[in-house]
Amino acid sequence: MSQERETFAVNRSTSSLLIIPVVAFLMGNQGARAGNILGFAVDSTSGAPIHGVTVSAKDAGTSSDWVRAATDQDGHFELTGLGEGQYTVVFSHVGFVTKVVDSCRVSGTAISGALVAELVPAVINVNAISVTASRRPEKVVEAPASVAVLDSTCIQSKTTLSTAEHLKTLPAVDAVATGINSSSVVVRGFNNVFSTTLLSMIDNRLTHVPSLRVNAYQFVPIVNEDVDRIELVLGPGSALYGPNCTDGVMHIVTKSPFASSGTLVSVAGGERDFAFGSFRTSGRISENLAARLSGQYYQAEDWKVFDPAEPDSVILFRQTPDGNRYEAAAIDNARDFETEKISFDGRLDWAVSDEAMIITNAGFNRASNIELTDLGAAQAVDWSYGYGQVRFTYKDLFVQGFVNMSDAGDTYLRRSGAMIIDNSRFWVGQIQHAFRLGRRQSFTYGLDAYFTRPSTEGTLNGRNEDRDNINEYGVYLQSESRLTPWMKFVVAGRLDDHSLVEKPIFSPRAALAFQPAPSHNFRITYNRAYSTPGTPNFFLDILSASVPTDDPVL
Repeated sequence: MSQERETFAVNRSTSSLLIIPVVAFLMGNQGARAGNILGFAVDSTSGAPIHGVTVSAKDAGTSSDWVRAATDQDGHFELTGLGEGQYTVVFSHVGFVTKVVDSCRVSGTAISGALVAELVPAVINVNAISVTASRRPEKVVEAPASVAVLDSTCIQSKTTLSTAEHLKTLPAVDAVATGINSSSVVVRGFNNVFSTTLLSMIDNRLTHVPSLRVNAYQFVPIVNEDVDRIELVLGPGSALYGPNCTDGVMHIVTKSPFASSGTLVSVAGGERDFAFGSFRTSGRISENLAARLSGQYYQAEDWKVFDPAEPDSVILFRQTPDGNRYEAAAIDNARDFETEKISFDGRLDWAVSDEAMIITNAGFNRASNIELTDLGAAQAVDWSYGYGQVRFTYKDLFVQGFVNMSDAGDTYLRRSGAMIIDNSRFWVGQIQHAFRLGRRQSFTYGLDAYFTRPSTEGTLNGRNEDRDNINEYGVYLQSESRLTPWMKFVVAGRLDDHSLVEKPIFSPRAALAFQPAPSHNFRITYNRAYSTPGTPNFFLDILSASVPTDDPVL
């Protein structure tokens, strides 16, 4: 759960509306005995009292148990029976960021003041700005789709091994842990280890592993401190984003080094031999140039789960494109539960002018852990993932190109001993532009080109190695009409061509959004989306398991 921390101080300037309740409450408790903590919890945005907040206190200098209470209808609480000392007080409630107050002093003589806890609403902020639903900036409440936003306050208050951990608090998300650092995340159900119906992006870059097209969130090289916000759009998104977003779009937006300067270092440790360290440094190089660099390392022992179909020992082998195979070595096949990751990520922003910006990103990740697949578990050994990206923005014009790269290292399938070589690349070029006709009409249109270039040396695609390239092209147009000050109509369409699909595919979208008040919205929407078979669906040619025989080669 997200948290914020502060040191206790009696709040004397929260609001003039709170003075009378505080004074009345304190006067009504003049007879209360020493060793109490009292106060109330309010919504930081509205100042309204919050009923049912769990308030927990523990002496920071001892191993005493937590003392708990709950706020009443007026948001008041009182923790009694406390000895003299320094206490940590925790406020938690569904829908709010958990608040931690350190160094709350309990005197042995008298109550010094009331503890006022202002809780920050979590997840949804109707004034938050989203760019994912319409591929342009707009308030969440005005978006023609259901959008949830996690801001940096919620994200940075929680140490996680992957960004997927943050998504678990969002509505309609189904996240299943497949390891200590890995998760399979979908929205609106239908989860599996290779689920690809949720399109995942970082700064407009698709993040899936090339050729396999799996969302491996533990391979994402950014650290928590890099993230400005996470946007989740529920529902089909093919009209703007093309194939493979039938259930939604998840977009991670990172901080610009122009707006976030300084150096942060984080360390953590815990059970299961967990050790974690990360850093982030960012700032201006000159008036028009800013950069950031971040990195992290962690190791841990994964949860111990065994597969009876895995033999005690295997003969590692490689399959060549002509269908033959040769053995590499015989090894002990005992599961290695040691999980390790090292990653680096960098960004350089160049403000060419007041309206033009060139942004360059690059990242690298190397990990070793147990990966689940449709063919049983794989022992990932030094699997590397990297990317390079260049973006250009000028007024309403956006152009970008990026490449995702994969190197499977010494990874192999544990059931069969089949080695996995994956030196695949995923190349993308995109251009988008928007313009307005008066104050009530706007258009957004663009062109996408995707080029998947598998390279498995026969270990994954076998006899299909020389004919497994995929080219995809998409063009889209969206119209937004402001019918009245409180009503708008959005219609969009996209046409995609896939080199292995016989006919082009059309994806429509329509939405009528009513906004009778600044914080209220009602939508009527229609979307149609699709998913294309990935490289494994078209070209996979790999031994799933060996037939039991006296000859281990057969």
